[in-house]
Parts: sequence; structure tokens; C-alpha cells
Amino acid sequence: MIDPPVTDEERLTDALASFGILCDRAIEYLELFTWADGESRDADASTSA
Repeated sequence: MIDPPVTDEERLTDALASFGILCDRAIEYLELFTWADGESRDADASTSA
């Protein structure tokens, strides 16, 4: 079993890591939903070209 974080620094590091993972997943879901309609992907391609 993994030992729980003991110091405030370890707690903060764990919290930031968890928050970072949550943000990454949220961004992935948002990209999937915005690209599902096809319009956003076309707009992104035209602006980057």
C-alpha cells in the first residue's frame, strides 16, 4: 500500500498532480466534443494553413 503524503509539500505536490491530470482529461473531452460537429476542426485547419 502507498503511504499517504506526510508533509505539506508532498500534499501540495499530490494535489497539483491530480489537478493536472484532471485538466488534461477535461481538455481532451472538450476537443472531442468540439470536433464532433466537424465545423470546429475545419475552422482550425483554415486558420492554421
